Amino acid sequence: MAINISRLKSDIEHLSTIGRTENGITRSAFSAPEMEARAWLKSRMEEAGLQVRVDGAGNIRGRLVCENDNTVVACGSHIDTVNCGGHLDGALGVLAGLEALRSLKESGVALSHPVEVIAFSDEEGRFGGMLGSRAFAGMLTQDDIQSAVDVNGMALAQCMSDQGFDPSEALSAKEKAKNLKAFVELHIEQGPVLEKSQIPIGVVDAITGLFKWEVTLRGQANHAGTTPMDMRRDAFQGLAVFSVQIDDILKKHGSSSSKTTIGKVGVFPGSPNVVPGACVFTLEVRDTDQALLDSLDGVYRDALERMAQERDLELSVRELSRIKATPCDPEIVAAISAVAEKKGIPAMVMPSGAAHDAQNMAKLTKTGMIFVPSINGISHSPKEDTAMEDIQKGAEVLCAVLQELAE
Repeated sequence: MAINISRLKSDIEHLSTIGRTENGITRSAFSAPEMEARAWLKSRMEEAGLQVRVDGAGNIRGRLVCENDNTVVACGSHIDTVNCGGHLDGALGVLAGLEALRSLKESGVALSHPVEVIAFSDEEGRFGGMLGSRAFAGMLTQDDIQSAVDVNGMALAQCMSDQGFDPSEALSAKEKAKNLKAFVELHIEQGPVLEKSQIPIGVVDAITGLFKWEVTLRGQANHAGTTPMDMRRDAFQGLAVFSVQIDDILKKHGSSSSKTTIGKVGVFPGSPNVVPGACVFTLEVRDTDQALLDSLDGVYRDALERMAQERDLELSVRELSRIKATPCDPEIVAAISAVAEKKGIPAMVMPSGAAHDAQNMAKLTKTGMIFVPSINGISHSPKEDTAMEDIQKGAEVLCAVLQELAE
């Protein structure tokens, strides 16, 4: 079954105009541009003849109904973006899902299961990340809703209320596992592997887990000219000593999927002629093997404690977030691989180094992911792009997999 690539391309181009500025696309969750995008998406779903509803967490669900009141085969992703982001991250999975449902409907193929496309709210983390899919999977609490604020101090509850949502209803988005048969998410790879390998389809077998810490080192701020080097308690030097250990730690205790990033650093008091008395930095660690990730947690804590003791620094570690590594369902992995082979489209099995809504859906039902190449491996950037022929192949594989699961 062929999807209508011209129609999909038109949808991608139109959605990319919503929230676009000279610096990229910004559609933060529950912002005015995202609300405009929501209204447009709902209208496109309705035009396609889908049964459309929005749940308490703001997830938009478009259903292709069938005669049987059976378990649902679902697909989807998100339409919110990072600040100054690109036009495909998340959006492609929603729009390709919509096009797949339109193609299934227009073909007249007999389905035994209804098929849904879902646009999950706040995947990108304005209020913590994957809000909609967490609510969908029953992982959200009332405290999560009431305590969530964005970087500007705007409360999630207030923001939802301002946009016509009742934040107390967010928990009602919880779906029952018995209502679902499978979930498949199409997404850009956001990395260079597929393009470098010249393979158009990635079949994801595992989605990375991660833990993210805020680490604070405290020493002694002092005069840069009068304090001897061997008498300093330099907090930044503590970070420097720790950071050069990372490669060795991963070689000894990690895997080829292990990644560690120090992405944000603050040095205080931050004056050129003052020995830094404090250093605050983030440490993010990822792996697709949960046991290995748990092990790295202990290894990094030990390394930090040894460094702090050796350099006479006070150490504190605050956990910012933790997401468990998620294996994709073997049956869905096999189904995607088989469809690609049947269509003569080269595919490779690979892990996902980024987190996705699919991780939360995997707590409810059999879940898989399809990747398409990212040009130059770029994502979360205005330069994010994927060749239209690769988008077409990804959408056709998605459509065929949904058909197979729903027949």
